[in-house]
Amino acid sequence: MNGWIICNNGIMKRIFRWVPVVMSVIMAISCVKEITDSEIRKVDLTFSAYAVNDTKTILAEGNEVHWLPGDEIAVSGSEEPFVASVTEASSFTEFIGSAYEMSSYYAVYPYSLFRSWTEYGAQVEIPDVQKAVNGSFADDLNLSVAKTGREEMSLRFKNVSGYVKFTLPDSYDHIVHSVTIKTNADEPIAGVMDVDFSDENPVLSPTDNVSSSVELASSTSFEAGTYYISVIPGTYSDGLSICFKNVRNEEDVIYISGELTMSMGQIRNIGMISD
Repeated sequence: MNGWIICNNGIMKRIFRWVPVVMSVIMAISCVKEITDSEIRKVDLTFSAYAVNDTKTILAEGNEVHWLPGDEIAVSGSEEPFVASVTEASSFTEFIGSAYEMSSYYAVYPYSLFRSWTEYGAQVEIPDVQKAVNGSFADDLNLSVAKTGREEMSLRFKNVSGYVKFTLPDSYDHIVHSVTIKTNADEPIAGVMDVDFSDENPVLSPTDNVSSSVELASSTSFEAGTYYISVIPGTYSDGLSICFKNVRNEEDVIYISGELTMSMGQIRNIGMISD
């Protein structure tokens, strides 16, 4: 009998030694979260987008704007761009791509100016060297943002950049090689900024990676005509300086003195540049 009792105690000790291990496995299993298919894979999505006068890519006659074939936007929940479905310039397009399913989506146009997503919007960049296009702005410089719900899937973009507009007379034809605009008090006019567009109107916050000047450049020389420079909106406390450099590196500077405020989507027309 004594032998049996000792053996039984040994068995009981082994059983109790395994109890914590079994309980930990049970607890681990009870903490497992079931996830749905949409949480681990992307789905095909289509967003509709209308071009309105305060948004978009090319500036046509009368400030009418159009989406172009190949236009790309950044969409939250995706690392790849969504691409416009149009085959010719149009005031309406659908953007097609794939992303994780979310209750709402943020979007940035153009994709090339998108840098990263933040909690309430995105980090974007207005370049400090821009391509000169006679009669318009470059088709990748009209920085705009939008948001939409999962049920709506319709994007109405709002500009978050401003523009300085000027016109070169015939006497300047093929003389100017570059144009540089600078804030006289060194406020940011180009570079990286955070855009909060969780509310109805976007809110801009320049980062430390900014510049107080931006250059409009041409591979050859400027023709006579009208040009636009995309800038970070804000209040420039001491105005702006615009430097025109000719093909011989000679400079002509125009000063716009006094406080100057540039709003999102605003075009500030400097007018005809005089001789």
